[in-house]
Amino acid sequence: MVHSIEFCKRRLDMWLEAEEALATSQSYKMGTQELTRVNLSQVRKMITYWENELEKAKNGGKRYKSLRAVPRDL
Repeated sequence: MVHSIEFCKRRLDMWLEAEEALATSQSYKMGTQELTRVNLSQVRKMITYWENELEKAKNGGKRYKSLRAVPRDL
């Protein structure tokens, strides 16, 4: 499934913000309640995923740009 460029940008920005939040603290306690954030490796995987999805969206659904090489014997 190919997502729109704007959708991919929003998701990528969201995961980049999550990575920044993890840089400051991963978990904390307030009284008896505790908040634990997502694992950094999971966040980085999602960043890579959305970077790839953004590239696919920019390329019209193609994952890679095709290049032509002509071997020459000089």
